[in-house]
Formats: sequence, structure tokens, C-alpha cells
Amino acid sequence: MGRLINANDKVNDHQANESCAFFNLSPLHSGLHFSAGRSPIPAKLDAARRIDTPAGSPMSIFEYNGSALIAMVGKNCFAIASDRRLGVQLQTIATDFQKIYKVHDKLFLGLSGLATDAQTLYQRLVFRHKLYQLREERDMKPETFANLVSSILYEKRFGPYFCQPVIAGLGDEDKPFICTMDSIGAKYLAKDFVVAGTASESLYGACESMFKPDMEPEELFETISQALLSSVDRDCLSGWGGHVYVVTSTEIRERILKGRMD
Repeated sequence: MGRLINANDKVNDHQANESCAFFNLSPLHSGLHFSAGRSPIPAKLDAARRIDTPAGSPMSIFEYNGSALIAMVGKNCFAIASDRRLGVQLQTIATDFQKIYKVHDKLFLGLSGLATDAQTLYQRLVFRHKLYQLREERDMKPETFANLVSSILYEKRFGPYFCQPVIAGLGDEDKPFICTMDSIGAKYLAKDFVVAGTASESLYGACESMFKPDMEPEELFETISQALLSSVDRDCLSGWGGHVYVVTSTEIRERILKGRMD
């Protein structure tokens, strides 16, 4: 004889199906996306999937504050630029938010993603770099620093920092080095440019059309500035001007860009 199915069995089956949720790591510039339902994942990840837009559709935690980051290489120099907006989804909180940090005179770090995690990660990296300086009596090379960032991110892979770093520096013989990585430390090295943030799709198109190798510092500044400003105009979560550093072996040029203020 077949077993009679009562209402309690249906409820139990429904709860069992709900508990079988999981999350997937999407490609480098998409962030973490979560499926519906309950799961025994860390509280930080569990909270991330409950963030909704005003329309009610889910939003990636990487898009919560908005950002646009780009690093580009030139002839024995590099440039790194970011937008200046800090927002909570579509609400603008600040228009002069720092997203690029100086590690030392030839090494800079940009952090896109969740602003609170970015600041926490930066403080950890400053601490580790100062320990390295005390022990080795020299500054960290860009490649070494990239490995350090990757290691720290992978260490927290089960409850990750929701940010995507961009690292740019000058290595041996003033050779420019740039790379980016995802939230668990998977590195992507490039010889032309790297981008990150909510405006990354627009940044890719602008950089691919404007970049050319062996640019001098002034031309590099013009190229990265045009790419940044044209891209943030197509992203409602980033903008309010730009912050650009152009770094050579002898100087650091810092400039503030004025863009659309809406």
C-alpha cells in the first residue's frame, strides 16, 4: 500500500528544499551572487544576499557603495584613478571618498567594493607592510605586495572581504606592474590596464579604444582621465569627478578631476 501524504509531510519537504541553498562565485567583475533559501553559510555572507534595491530585486554586495577603479601602464610609469562617490545604493553619502591609497612612493593600492571592508583590509595591509619594512629594512616590491594581498584575501575566503583590489607600482628598473584580483585573491596580471568596480564594463570599452603602449606621463594622464570620466557617466553608482595619480621613478602627480555632479 502507498503511504498517505499529509500536510505536515509537505511542510517538512518544503523546509528541506529551502535549506538546500548555496552561493556561487561569479566571474572577476561580477561579485558574489546568492540563490534564494536558507543555508548554513557565515552570517556575513547570509546578510549579503538579502540586500535589495528599491524596486525589490537583489543587488550584489559589491554594488552597495558603488565604485570605479582603473590602473594603466605607460613608458616607465603608471597611472591609477578612481571616482570620488560614496553611496548607499542610489543615495549619495559623500563626494570626496578616498579609494586609492599610497603604500610607498612607488606602490599604490585601489580598493573597490564594500567601503567598510575596503578600509579594514587597507589597515591590515598597512600593518603587514610596516612589519616588512622593520624586518627587511626596505620597501615591498609590487609583486610581493600583490602576493600578500592575495594571501590575506584567500585566508578569509569563507567570510571574505567584499572588495576587489587594484595594485599598481614600479618594480625593478622602473618597470610598471599592475594587477587586480577577486574577493578571494585570484590574481589577474596585465600589461596594459586593469579595471574594477561597478563601472567596469564601461571602463573596459573605453580603455580598449583609448589605450596604446609606451605613453608618456602627460599622455597617460589624459588617456586614463578620459576613460574614467566617460565610463562613470554610464554608471549611476559611481561618479562625482575623479582622483588620478601618475607615478614615475622621480615624482608623483596627483590631480582631481571635475565631472558631472549628478
